[in-house]
Formats: sequence, C-alpha cells, structure tokens
Amino acid sequence: MRTGSEYREALRDGRGIWVIGEGLVEDVTVHPATRPMVDEYVAWYDRHQDPEWRDLLLTTPDAGGGRIPWAFVAPRSPADLRAMGRSYAATVFLTAGNMTHTPGYGNLIALGIRDVVLQRKVSAEQLDHATRYRELIARTGRFLTFCAGAATIGYRLRPEAAERGALRMVRETDAGLVLSGKVGMHTSPAYAEDVYIGAHSGVDHAGHRATFVVAVNAPGVTILCRKAAARHSNPFLAPLSSRFDELDGQMWLDEVLVPWERVFLTETSPDPIAAWCFWHQLYCWLAKAEFTLGLALACAHAMGLKDHDPTLEYLMDLVVDVQTVRSCQAAAEHEPDLTEDGLCVPGRAHVAAGSIAMQKARQRMAEILRIVPGLRRAFPDYTLLANGVLRALALDMPSIDLDGLRDVAMPQRRPVVPPSPPESRG
Repeated sequence: MRTGSEYREALRDGRGIWVIGEGLVEDVTVHPATRPMVDEYVAWYDRHQDPEWRDLLLTTPDAGGGRIPWAFVAPRSPADLRAMGRSYAATVFLTAGNMTHTPGYGNLIALGIRDVVLQRKVSAEQLDHATRYRELIARTGRFLTFCAGAATIGYRLRPEAAERGALRMVRETDAGLVLSGKVGMHTSPAYAEDVYIGAHSGVDHAGHRATFVVAVNAPGVTILCRKAAARHSNPFLAPLSSRFDELDGQMWLDEVLVPWERVFLTETSPDPIAAWCFWHQLYCWLAKAEFTLGLALACAHAMGLKDHDPTLEYLMDLVVDVQTVRSCQAAAEHEPDLTEDGLCVPGRAHVAAGSIAMQKARQRMAEILRIVPGLRRAFPDYTLLANGVLRALALDMPSIDLDGLRDVAMPQRRPVVPPSPPESRG
C-alpha cells in the first residue's frame, strides 16, 4: 500500500474543488480549509508502516512474509471480521469518530459493489469489472467515497417530474456513458480520488439501474463543498473541529465520460452496496461514545468527582447503552451473513440493532457527558481511555490515574417499590 506522502501527491491531480466561503481551492494539500484533514489521511496511511501499529493493522505474515492491511481485506471468516473491527476501533478513536470515511471505508464500498453485481447476474463482464476494481482498491489504497446518488434540493423542486433526477445520460459511446447533472451531499469528496454514485441517480441502461464510479479529477467534474465548520481560531480551544472537517460536498458533472469498466448495473430500489459500510459507521459512532467517556473521566478526575456517588450513578446509568452497542458489534462479527461466493458480511440484524440503540442514546450522551463503556469492576482501561483522549486532543496536560475507580463502593441505586397486591388497595 502507498505511503502518506504518495497519497498527498496523488491529490495534486488537477481536480476542481470549490469550498463555499473560500472559492476555488487550487491545492487541497495546502489550503487552510482542507490541509488539516489531508494531514490526518496522510497519518492514516503512514500508520500502516509504523512498527507500533503493525500487529494491529496488518494481517499475520503469509508464507512469503507478506502482510496486507486489514482495512483492505475481503473477509472470509468471523476471525477476519473481528480483526478488521479491531483495526477500525483503534484508528477511528484517534479522531473521536470524526474521520468517518477512510480509504479502508472505500474497500467496504467496493466489496458492496461487487456483491450487488454478483447478485444481479447481468453478465460475466460486469462481475469481472467489479472484481478488478475491488482488487485495485486493495492493491493501491486508492480512496473511494460513497454517494447514494440523490439529487440536489434544487433539482428535486423542479416542476417537471422527469427533470428531478440527479443525472441524465447525454449519450452512449464505445468508451462508456456520458453523463451530466448534480448529485447531492456526500462525505469527503474533496479528499477522495473516486466517488461511487448509487442507484438514486435515476439513470437506467439496458433494463437495469446504472450506478457509477467517477474519478474526482475526470474532465467535466466539479466538487462544491459546504462552508468549513465554524471553529475558534485557537486550536487549543477547538482541538477536534480544527483537524477533522470532512467537508461534505456535491458533485457536478458536465458531460463526463464514465468508462464502461466503471459502470455497474444494479436495481432501481436502494441497493445493498452499504452492507459493510453500516458496520464501519457504527464503529465511528461507538468511538464518539467512548471518546466522550474518556473526556468525562478526565473531567471527573480534574474536578475531584471520581468518588462522588451521584457522578458514579450517572456513569452507571449509561453502561447498558454503550455495552449494548459493543455486544451488537461482537455478535455481528461472530454471526455474519454470507454472500453467494462466501464472503462474510457483518450480521445485518445485529448492526441494525446496535445502530438503533446508539441513535437512541446519543442525545443523552451529549447531555450528561457521563458514559461508561463496560461494567465498572470489569473494565480495566479507565486510565488508558482518559489519557488516550488527552493525547488525541494534543493537550499538554498531566497524566491521569483512575485505577482506584474500580474499588469505589457501589452507589445505592434508585429503589423500586413493588405495587401493592390488589386485595390491599382501598
């Protein structure tokens, strides 16, 4: 896989990136609105060459001593899924779950494309194209991001229904399809090299819904990103927003040629391309919860509240929320669904249950900032988690020791009074 510097250089490819409030960004690697995120992606690539990360992020050596990143594996066993999950959990925590679309996420998109093409059985050529593209992603680390293909708001409000689709086919050529139109907001197009445009785009071909992989630097492509996130000018006061802005954006296509090997025929209903992606997405949500916990522990330590019974009760109130999501992820990896050719998809029912549980808990997590990711006496890593948050925030703070937290007496829980028996009621 390429290095971070090779990725950085690949972004200087003549792409047309506009950021609202900033104008044309001639070089995303140096512009203030995009440079911090580029630096984080560079670090993501380079971490795979770091000896301290090698055993977590790379597979065990094969017969020839070769190792590949877990982020680019095609999983064929629950053990593969568990190893991939561990690599996601470790890397997304470093960004508090704010870097949601990595090059590894692109591998999951490519796996989904191939799986849907396999299910549709349109042609052997289609399957070959999808297989080769997935192998390209795995071999090079090329960065692919995801767009469902929905139209922009302006397109959706057009009076003529036939004109509300995101894309239209201008013409068909021997080389591929020529497309024009605009697709709505999706994540990290300024930093990716390819964008997958899904079935919502509204383009049909040969009796199937056509989906596409479009190069960001292709002639006729313009990326329009939202305004950069509001943040304090002092990075100490904005340690996350100053570094992790993925800049959601629209993709505008003006007679863009999409080669036939990047045209994938699927179905008109929402296709299951994102089956693996939802699993990765849930790891990002869980990282936000765990990061919040670490921050809460650091604050409790600094404020002398680690022995405070009401604080402990707040912490314990949310144990079930976080542990439920962890359990769902574990179940999804231990009980996968299988594709037609034997690849493991994290159990969809388990991922769905975890996603629902996390969505229900998110507001409460933000409100009370007291999350405990495990039973108090069994979870051994309070100190590691709290200090990990401080390192990720790049703050010069004294180290924290929370080992005594497990020995604090269990606080009195709120009593539950049983109802009176019917015969004793007046």
